[in-house]
Amino acid sequence: METSRRITATQSTLISLSESEVKDNEERFLLKLQSGLKHPDQYYYWMGRNTPFKELIIDYTRRIDVPLSSVRFLFDDSPINPLFSANRLELEDGDSIDVIRRDVSASTETTLISLPRAKGEMPITLKVGLFGTDHHLLYLIGRSTPLEYLFLDYADRTSLFYEKIRFYIQKRWLLIDPKKTSDDYKMEDGVS
Repeated sequence: METSRRITATQSTLISLSESEVKDNEERFLLKLQSGLKHPDQYYYWMGRNTPFKELIIDYTRRIDVPLSSVRFLFDDSPINPLFSANRLELEDGDSIDVIRRDVSASTETTLISLPRAKGEMPITLKVGLFGTDHHLLYLIGRSTPLEYLFLDYADRTSLFYEKIRFYIQKRWLLIDPKKTSDDYKMEDGVS
């Protein structure tokens, strides 16, 4: 007598992609996502076999509130192309996909991230870091360039949502207006 093994999930972890992403009469299958992120939960997706993985990737990153660029999806230790489907990868019911966090780009005292500046514009070196950590990035930016460009780059490199973070001048605990420049705040080279 042959028995079949079926992975089960609780109602709170089973996610069915909406009908708009799954074509009529398309065969569905169960896919497990294993995460090494802050969210060690396992998510199970009930989805169409021809549904592109981009639908799952978008849903998952929104669900755990992280930017798309901050995670990678792997099957058998190989990155998954978001345009591929389960049929293309020959996935079977109950197979697993690994979700890993991308490494944060770092900088040292000898490495500067140089942002574009106007011709002849005087540059300034600024140190940007997360409060309470030793991690920081060094930027070379024009003195009259709006600081928003630096903030957007920093958020992208650290996989943080730009809209959810605030930037302060450390020594003064002054909230920085992204539309202003380093000259507006009378910043000096190396200021955090």
